[in-house]
Amino acid sequence: DPRKKVKIRIITRCRSIQIEISDEGQGFNYKSRVSELRNSPPLRERGRGLQMMRGLCQTEWIAKNNTLKLNIPVELSC
Repeated sequence: DPRKKVKIRIITRCRSIQIEISDEGQGFNYKSRVSELRNSPPLRERGRGLQMMRGLCQTEWIAKNNTLKLNIPVELSC
């Protein structure tokens, strides 16, 4: 829905980048969706992004599951 807003906030630190993404949508049951994906074929057309995020960084769903926080470990020169 192009009328809804998406907010993205990025915080850089010496050892991590934190990204917070939220929208005005209803959200979804993240844990249930990840559980469903574990039992589906690895080359399916949808849903791989959730598993890739979990494999590459720490993820946290907050609010009504329409806000995602990512903590990506990196080495930055500070």
